[in-house]
Amino acid sequence: MIDFKSRYRMRVLLPAVIVSCLISAPVAAQTAGLSLVPSVGSFDCGETFTLDLMVDAQTIDLHGSSVVLEFNDAILAPLAVQPGALVTGAACPYFFDWTNASAIGDSIAVDLANLGCSVEGPGSILRVTFEGSVSGVSAVDCRSGILRDSLNQDIPYTCTGAEVNYLCPIADDPQAWGSLKALYR
Repeated sequence: MIDFKSRYRMRVLLPAVIVSCLISAPVAAQTAGLSLVPSVGSFDCGETFTLDLMVDAQTIDLHGSSVVLEFNDAILAPLAVQPGALVTGAACPYFFDWTNASAIGDSIAVDLANLGCSVEGPGSILRVTFEGSVSGVSAVDCRSGILRDSLNQDIPYTCTGAEVNYLCPIADDPQAWGSLKALYR
């Protein structure tokens, strides 16, 4: 049998325990949205094309990321990879490493981290400039990635890719046989 004093303690302490459990319960993580902007684009011979990897407004407390973007290397070739305005405009220094710059292939791998602060979306975390190799359409997608907060916890995300059309038409004006032959001598 519970005495009066124990019932009083239970009546006072039980609501306090319930409130403290509710306050300290883990909050479900918001899913961040990554997207390549512009999502559809085209460029001509001799031009370059720049894509921004953007985080949306749902992205809070972003402290670092590792991202791998894939593309068709028969059509596109990356010229430059730089941190985006959200990273460079932060109130602290940042770390940036294009990890596969010397052996690109069909992907770009990048590590980014803010050193001492976090950023919040929306904004660009990465800028990639491409040049074209041959005419064609290439998807640019997120192959893999990790977003981290200031406690080094994963931030779940979804990623929306882009489609890039490189236009380099073949000249169809008539050529004299002698001029064509001279090109290959």
